[in-house]
Amino acid sequence: MSKFLLTIFTFIGVCGLNAQESMFAYKLGAMEVWTVVEVTGRGTKSILLDETPEQKDYVSQKIPTGSYTHETNFFIVRSEGKFYLFDTGFGTGRAAVDSLASLGAKPDQVAAIFITHTHGDHTGGLVKDNYPQFPGAALYISKNELAAWQASPSEAAKIRLYRDRIKTFEPVPLSEGGVEVIPGINAAAAEGHTAGHVCYILRQGKRSMLIAGDFIHVEDVQFGMPSISVTYDANRDKAGLVRRDILEYAAKNSVPIAGMHLRYPGIVTVKADKSGGFVWTPVK
Repeated sequence: MSKFLLTIFTFIGVCGLNAQESMFAYKLGAMEVWTVVEVTGRGTKSILLDETPEQKDYVSQKIPTGSYTHETNFFIVRSEGKFYLFDTGFGTGRAAVDSLASLGAKPDQVAAIFITHTHGDHTGGLVKDNYPQFPGAALYISKNELAAWQASPSEAAKIRLYRDRIKTFEPVPLSEGGVEVIPGINAAAAEGHTAGHVCYILRQGKRSMLIAGDFIHVEDVQFGMPSISVTYDANRDKAGLVRRDILEYAAKNSVPIAGMHLRYPGIVTVKADKSGGFVWTPVK
């Protein structure tokens, strides 16, 4: 099992595990959703922007040791016989390839990849050895996020290798149901973490769920006090407002939420509590 250091986190990769040991299956009607846990490890509370006395007290109560369990996930969806990826993780090891193989699929069978935002732990798996890992996949990304991605010289190779298959969209607010990207998948604006961060709404008949990217980094704290953002958020105030909007939408509509940094199984339901925060329950 490989180990590596990223900023203030020490992560343990799952590349030495059997794919099924790092996956969780969820059914949304006829649509199948799998959480893939690429890395897990410990994070420290220093990433939290807890500035008021009330916020500091809350953080101390919820993570008294100063550290917490953290994961990086991406999601595989199978709908009407087609495979889709929602982000691709860091791309270390063979998490995506092995997970797809466990489902009877090869990388070239992925029909589309839906990017929530372009931080390295979400787009790292797009390319391996200067070659696109998913050569048949269309790449969906918001216009604002693509613009930011194109401004980064270090990301030039990924953009070049997928440029003929990049499809952009302009998301609309979650309260308006997002904008249809392909049938059954809508994209909703969720800026704050990055300028073009989005969440995706999966729809299957009368049921739906959210794949909400980096709306939460520290679940022990941010569900209960959504106003607390993290150092990774480009606009901390906007990120806090968007986080609350997502949680209110999910609670009001009884919609499960999948998150790229939620602990296994990576999908939860939420309810509002009397304190103004939210209580989360992992799905089974």
